[in-house]
Amino acid sequence: MDQIVRVIAKDAPVKAMAISARDTVQRARAIHDCWPVASAALGRLLMAASMMGAVMKGEDGAVTLETAGQEAVFTKQEVALVRLYPRF
Repeated sequence: MDQIVRVIAKDAPVKAMAISARDTVQRARAIHDCWPVASAALGRLLMAASMMGAVMKGEDGAVTLETAGQEAVFTKQEVALVRLYPRF
């Protein structure tokens, strides 16, 4: 089960957040048939998006993440939920 934990200190101006998203990353890896290195990168991207979404204010917000690379390494399939377009 995936979790996001937020911590706020009572007497100090400290905030922290931690995430465990193994199930989400495993599901994305299975959907996209990723290589191990690409799975790690995709997992980090998904966790970053989840954390940013968790701290958004309002229901109408959106999170957009962009990757820059030479090749689409996240998927071996022609059709995928995540599509990467190389910059020219």
